[in-house]
Amino acid sequence: MNNDPSDYHRIRAYAEERLKPMLRLQRQRALLFFNVLMFLVVNALVYSQSDNPIFWNIQQRQFSDYNGVIQTYITVTPYNSVIAASLIWFVLLIIHAFSVTVAFRHEGAIQRQMNKEAELEKLYLSIELARLGGTAEPLSQTSQRVSEKLKRTVSLTDDGELIANDELPDKPLRRNMNQRE
Repeated sequence: MNNDPSDYHRIRAYAEERLKPMLRLQRQRALLFFNVLMFLVVNALVYSQSDNPIFWNIQQRQFSDYNGVIQTYITVTPYNSVIAASLIWFVLLIIHAFSVTVAFRHEGAIQRQMNKEAELEKLYLSIELARLGGTAEPLSQTSQRVSEKLKRTVSLTDDGELIANDELPDKPLRRNMNQRE
């Protein structure tokens, strides 16, 4: 195993570059959770302090009952700006959650497509290696040697079943008709 520091730094830089989108998404998700937590804490504090005149409209009202006794009551309602701020914050949380979800799905789709492309590349390389007969020569040097294409044929057995000719040990595969021997 090679312990060259330049290889280590090159591989580390490559890995960090590949992980950069996922790390950005994880930061966005952490910010979303922090935002939700702050929303819950701030709203719990604001709506639990009903005697605080900063967030609540406290009005004292009086009326006389049927005996003529003056009754006093207090109405406590949140200011419209507090309600609007809470609703706007909630809507922004929903939008943020939606955007993080869409970004994670998008990154997942990209990762799946990259995995498919890598599998296809492995398949193409194995096919190319098989075409070259197991050698590591470039295709341009061996294209004349591997110009024929083997054909698969199917035939019937004596009892009427279909069988591929490559499964029969005594029958060779049929060659391309354009090939001259």
